[in-house]
Amino acid sequence: MGVLSAIAPWDTVVVSFEAFSSEHRHIARVRETVRPPTSAGEISLSDMLLINGGDPLPTSLANAISTMLHTTEIRAGSTVGLFWQIYGLRKAGDSVSVAITISRHRDSWLRRAGESLGLAGRVTPVTLRWFEVPEPGGVANRAVTLDISALPRGAYIILLELSAGASTAATAIREIRIR
Repeated sequence: MGVLSAIAPWDTVVVSFEAFSSEHRHIARVRETVRPPTSAGEISLSDMLLINGGDPLPTSLANAISTMLHTTEIRAGSTVGLFWQIYGLRKAGDSVSVAITISRHRDSWLRRAGESLGLAGRVTPVTLRWFEVPEPGGVANRAVTLDISALPRGAYIILLELSAGASTAATAIREIRIR
């Protein structure tokens, strides 16, 4: 598998991606409108990239793309890295609250019944929260490694939330499956 990246003007654009598999005789296409982050003094957040966890973590988007996972399926007992960018930091000393929550997603009715009867353990959402003071202006690149080895197999939601002062919280969501 390869990675495709493109540079576009800082404006609203329509991105179209088409793929064709001659082996399986399938064609797929997706079109999305992409808007740049707001510049009205509020922080905003890129989408999260799933990357290989561990040291060293990437400090730039180019480095993150080179370590990006090509799937949202993660091997049980492993770690996963997250990379994101923060935009809209205006003043030196702006404190940013960062929270990452991992919660179970779409449990089967059998699993929910087992939990209700006490035959299966409940998976409680876990939240990591910290405050940091990134450099103002431009883009702040961030990456973390999450140890998911204690999580049982299944579907999970990773929610990343940022807030700075009285500004509206910026969020990014990624679904993963542990196999």
